[in-house]
Amino acid sequence: MFLGLIIAEMADKEHKTSSTHIGIWIGFGMLCGLAGAALILLLSGPRRGQAVELLPAPERKPIVIHVSGGVLAPGVYELARGSRAQDAVEAAGGASEDADLDRVNLARVLQDAQQLYIPRVGEGDVDGVRFPININVATVEQLALLPGIGEITAQAILDYRDSKGPFNRIEDIQKVPGIGPSTFAKIQELISVEG
Repeated sequence: MFLGLIIAEMADKEHKTSSTHIGIWIGFGMLCGLAGAALILLLSGPRRGQAVELLPAPERKPIVIHVSGGVLAPGVYELARGSRAQDAVEAAGGASEDADLDRVNLARVLQDAQQLYIPRVGEGDVDGVRFPININVATVEQLALLPGIGEITAQAILDYRDSKGPFNRIEDIQKVPGIGPSTFAKIQELISVEG
């Protein structure tokens, strides 16, 4: 019986030791799992770098335009960059009763330090150009003064003239891409093919 107790006690001790070893291994496995999960989270998380310094947007300085001629309040005005001739006329109090706005490209984008002259009805010159202008010799700048003709269309007129030769009659200007009957109606009194 004494031997049976010793054997039972040894078996119980061995069982306790084996249970302790199993518990240690389970705990170690759990720690390894937690450490692996933490490492995965750390590596897959968002990258951390230097802080980005946000600067204020650059200021767009206004342009200064001299508006003269047929406006109610001629003078020098500050306008936002990208302003058009129409904006300058409005800044100068609007057009006078005798202003001939059909002879001005009101959609033209203005540049800093530019003068915008609004002709009056009956005046023959605009920006030093006498009307009617000869479309066979006029420059891009002169053609751009015509109502409905901007710099791009003025250049198209020169390109057409260079490739096809001079215009025989004023109606031929309608062969230039971008010039249709409505534009021609605005400019027909201001253009010629001679003189």
